[in-house]
Amino acid sequence: MNPIHFDAVAAAYDKAAFLQAAIAKKLMQKAMLIKDAPTTIVDLGAGSGILSSLLVDHYPDSKITAVDYSPNMCAVAEQKPGFEVVCADARQLPFSDWSYRAVFSNCMLQWAPDYQRVLQEVKRVLAPGGFFLLSTFGPKTLPELRRAWAAVDDYKHVNEFVSMQELADQLSTQGFIDVVVSSETIVVHYDRIRKIFQDLKDTGATNVMSMDKYQGLMTQRKLARFYKAYEEMRSSDGHYPVSYEVIYAIAWVPENGANQGPHVVSVDHLRNLMQKFQAGEDDQ
Repeated sequence: MNPIHFDAVAAAYDKAAFLQAAIAKKLMQKAMLIKDAPTTIVDLGAGSGILSSLLVDHYPDSKITAVDYSPNMCAVAEQKPGFEVVCADARQLPFSDWSYRAVFSNCMLQWAPDYQRVLQEVKRVLAPGGFFLLSTFGPKTLPELRRAWAAVDDYKHVNEFVSMQELADQLSTQGFIDVVVSSETIVVHYDRIRKIFQDLKDTGATNVMSMDKYQGLMTQRKLARFYKAYEEMRSSDGHYPVSYEVIYAIAWVPENGANQGPHVVSVDHLRNLMQKFQAGEDDQ
């Protein structure tokens, strides 16, 4: 995770992050299924504090700590009331073991190249019985851009994202229990291809937009081929689609704070958890 890139987009982030704001609201809908309000909460990868502000509204009596690696993002978040802000790396959190009752994370995990370390840290700081509720992007994200760039060259223009099954497996490997994952596809429609680029850049989609090593190789001919390929995907109403696979997950820390052998649960228990968790999408 490179804070420098997110520093550069911090000022424009709130305006461009309409999708992240919508996903944050869906996370809060899922949080409403949890009966007891956590007294202490971390918003991990909080960025400008979009989710933190929702957490303040939903949990007015809880201590909420927004954590982000970008100093400029933290400066923007500090202007919003109701929560404290800590500038720190999600892979090395400055908190003691078992110090929080809940960790939320919205659209951050996909930017962590070694996200397993992030999961380890979340598990470490969560108190026994605490939970981790997150959203991230899956591998079916931005297929239109992948297809259009494939008509240009073999360069990796779009990030690779973790699958729903891999995320569930990694959460279980780190010692979480009652892991439930779900996904949905959100399609955003644009009237101009250039606006797609601008929004991706302003939300920190590094592989898609910065392409630092690639910039010198870009030519007008290649760009024209990209536009032509994307033009073929334009809908009948004249809009250009941008699709996102959004993965949601919730996982719990055992009440004893550690795994002691396999955690055995019934199929009915898991089915009940899944039905409750998916309610956040079904109610849309």
